[in-house]
Amino acid sequence: MDSLTLQEIIEAWQARKQEQSPQLLNSSIQIIRLLSQGRPVSFEQFRSVSSLSGEESTTHFEHLKQSGCEFDENGHIIGNALTFTPSPYRLQLNNLQLFAWCALDTLFLPAYLQQSVQVTSTCFTTKSPIRLLVTPKGVETVDPPTTVLSVVVPGVTPSCNIQAQTGPQGPVCSAIHFFCSRKVAALWLEANPDKALLSIDEAWQLVYAVWVKPFQKIITTKA
Repeated sequence: MDSLTLQEIIEAWQARKQEQSPQLLNSSIQIIRLLSQGRPVSFEQFRSVSSLSGEESTTHFEHLKQSGCEFDENGHIIGNALTFTPSPYRLQLNNLQLFAWCALDTLFLPAYLQQSVQVTSTCFTTKSPIRLLVTPKGVETVDPPTTVLSVVVPGVTPSCNIQAQTGPQGPVCSAIHFFCSRKVAALWLEANPDKALLSIDEAWQLVYAVWVKPFQKIITTKA
């Protein structure tokens, strides 16, 4: 995987994301904004903010149940990249503590929410603390500065060759971690040669190209 450039990794992800409808991705952003208010999202709320037709909204909401999104006992959404379920990726949003499904999610969620977010996490290997301040325009601070992030690569990582389930237990999110340094991550990477390591700056470039730039119009529209 070391032979892949950052641009090749970005292009691999762009090709995978193009398979998804812009309307569905836009609906996901609206779900995230509703979740950031600290309350589960009902179907009625989803339909009211969705750009889908009534029938499409019903079909997509049912699909979310099968594709890894988290629901409570009432059938309401409680997790879609941003989640109420505790994880190693903690986000401080105003007076709320919420969570992300994986390390990469913590980098694009602030852009979707249009607010700066304090992220606290741990190194996947050493469990030492990792802290970031992420703004809608990028990562402002990271401690330790040697922090790296693991990613899967569509077309290279087998789990990305199919329409893999999303969610914290899916094959994509479960392989995306923070490590306190490239050296610490080396043993994990040796056991996972179909993954890649990115610096936090490189990870933001990936996030911006794939999850932020294509949706600037909706992202900058007031929630």
